[in-house]
Amino acid sequence: GTPNLSGDAILDFVTNLCRISLEELNSANPRMYSLQKIVEISYYNMDRIRLEWSRIWKVLGEHFNQ
Repeated sequence: GTPNLSGDAILDFVTNLCRISLEELNSANPRMYSLQKIVEISYYNMDRIRLEWSRIWKVLGEHFNQ
């Protein structure tokens, strides 16, 4: 799963998942599937080192504020 990805790989994954989530939320028929996956990925990756987690949270925070 995602906890096994490298720091750079998880950051790329989260960045692109947020992009897809935004597209889903802004579509004519909004969906929350990717948003739910973002929450799950956040939970499963909370044990990452602080540097990796702060980079992930920066992307997530920007997404949640949109």
